[in-house]
Amino acid sequence: MWNKVSDKFILGTLYTSNQNSKYYFPEFFDNLSLDISNIKGDCDLSIMLLGDFDSGTGTLNEIYSLKNNDDVLDGSILQNPDNFNTLKRLNIPVTRSNFDLKIIDSGRHIIEMCKCFELCIVNDRIGTDKNICSTTCADKSMIDYVICNP
Repeated sequence: MWNKVSDKFILGTLYTSNQNSKYYFPEFFDNLSLDISNIKGDCDLSIMLLGDFDSGTGTLNEIYSLKNNDDVLDGSILQNPDNFNTLKRLNIPVTRSNFDLKIIDSGRHIIEMCKCFELCIVNDRIGTDKNICSTTCADKSMIDYVICNP
């Protein structure tokens, strides 16, 4: 579900089933990426996604850095190609902390989506949650995320 929040940003809320569930929809992340692409094409607002992604991302890096070669995309096509320095300037950790080190395919889709749309995972980066390594499910995994533009 997508909602425009007072001309400030677009809020997307979601739920997806675990990739081992009979309800799992393999095209979910393709459809989500298409939605984000359409929204970015229609308006010049930041995007915030939150919900149960039911996806393990471990500590994979989702922040594109001009300093590193990236296997997902070429930084020349990005609008804000150096979010790495943006986060540093805002005193937001560039690397994520996470007790849940499990990485699954849908988690890799999240990381690719973040890189392609210049989004970052907020969990464990700001506020009282900063560097805490909190879990979001049964005190053992992080599958619920807040994802937005830096």
